[in-house]
This record gives sequence, structure tokens and C-alpha cells, in this order.
Amino acid sequence: MMSPTNLYAGYMRLSTAEVSDSLNSFGYCGALKGIRVNQWGLKIFGPAFTVTRTTNDDPNYCEASEFIDQVPTGYVIVIDNLGITDSTCWGGILTASAKNKQIQGTVINGVYRDAETVRALNYPVFSKGVFMVTGKGRTRLKGLNIPVNIEGVTIHPSDLIFGDANGVVVIPFEKAEEVLTRAEYIQDVEKQIERLVVFEGLPLREAREIMKYNQLTNRHLQTLPKPF
Repeated sequence: MMSPTNLYAGYMRLSTAEVSDSLNSFGYCGALKGIRVNQWGLKIFGPAFTVTRTTNDDPNYCEASEFIDQVPTGYVIVIDNLGITDSTCWGGILTASAKNKQIQGTVINGVYRDAETVRALNYPVFSKGVFMVTGKGRTRLKGLNIPVNIEGVTIHPSDLIFGDANGVVVIPFEKAEEVLTRAEYIQDVEKQIERLVVFEGLPLREAREIMKYNQLTNRHLQTLPKPF
């Protein structure tokens, strides 16, 4: 069993594109559609702490989020705010608290605010955008650390979340090492293809055939293809 430190280091050397290809070959999708990072150059990897919210029908109810106190160091917060884009569920105070607790980042099925504060703290937020209207009184907490479904992708507590400039992918905890090994292989194959094209002058089609590239992302790939 790979240590959490080695698992983290391994994934952080990759891109979500390579991990997505690896997931695809196992028959998984795992990609969260429409969710993008707030700041280029930031990456996250860690187990999910899930937060699910629902619409609020009680005009007398107004809640400020305090779940942050329960999130362990090193985790990634995943908030399902129903994809709402006209009110927020994350802002500057939560960001400062998360940064202080060394939380890896936040993924939101929805939007956040206080963008300048979040950027100044160099804290990774992956979301559907930015909006200024508070979520207080509009949505309310439904549950913590229960499975959530975002755009057809189910995220269980402690599933692994990996995000970079391409977006976010969810890695089933039990497949983490296999996905990593295959993603590393895909990364190496792609580098070899670049070498064959750039330094040896091969046509791209020939280089891909040599490295059996097209087989790598086939769904339900049983064994890794061996280049000629």
C-alpha cells in the first residue's frame, strides 16, 4: 500500500488530462463539468470532505457556514450547492479559515465571492464562477461527509480530488494506486511521442502507432500495450 505522501507526490507530478485518460481506461469518467480553477498555476490533491446544501424555504432561517471547523488538514472541501450561480456558498472568511487549517482547496458546484481576497491568499477554489450575492437565507446546510453527485459524478467522502488548470477529476479511493500507475505510463508514452516527432522527425501518426497511443484510453483496457 502506497503511503499518502508518495501518493500525493505521484499525482502532483501529473496533469488532470493524464489522470482523466487513465480513469477512462478503467471505465470511469470522474471529470466535473464546468468547474474551473480561480487562479492559473494552482493544483490540489487530497481526500474529499463533502458538503451538501439545499434550497431554503424558511424566511426566518439565516445560517453562516461553520463546517470548516470539522475539516481535517490536507483535505479538499467539495461543496454541492446545487449548481446555483445567483448566490454564493464560499467567501473570504471561509478562505482565511481554510488556509489557516492547511486545507488543500475547495471545489464548488456553484459560485464563490470575495475573489480578490481569495486570490491574495493564493488559495485554490474550483467553481462555476464568481458572484457577490450572499447565500445566507437562500440555501442551507443539508449534510456533511455524505455522498454527493455533481454533474453525474458521485463523490464519496475520502475519494481523492485532483485539480489543475484543466479542471477537476474524482478518483475512487480504492483505485487510486492503479490509476496513478497507468497515468504515469500515459505521461511517459506522450513524452516519447513528442521525442519521436520533434527530435527524430517522425510523422505524428507513425509515432502514435509505435507507442500504441490510441489503445491507452480505451475503456476497460485490461493490460498496458507494449510499444514496438
